[in-house]
Amino acid sequence: YMGSSTLISPASGIWSFGETGYYRIYSQLYLYTGASPYNYVSIWATHNNSTWQEVSTATTDMYVAGSESSANTECLFKITDLTNQKFKIKTTFQGGSGVQAFGHADISRSKVSAIKLGNV
Repeated sequence: YMGSSTLISPASGIWSFGETGYYRIYSQLYLYTGASPYNYVSIWATHNNSTWQEVSTATTDMYVAGSESSANTECLFKITDLTNQKFKIKTTFQGGSGVQAFGHADISRSKVSAIKLGNV
């Protein structure tokens, strides 16, 4: 819970940057399943506020009902255009049902974090 909350900000599922620079974006999704074998979390990016590209993905295989697992993914961004460079997190659940993503008020179970590594 350190740092500035102005480095990234969400609006309708799209994250924007508040400052130019180099960033490490990390996403974690904590899952419980009723038996969905393939669960993905991915980071998508746009450089022109229009065309989106998947830049990082992680999967967790959960074949047994009642399984709990985490999918974690990260990537590095060089941000020079605050208007057009953005990212979003997408989840995909395939081949099953009853998948739930969990959050928590006191601990980080499902999260998105951004660390500014330096200036451009």
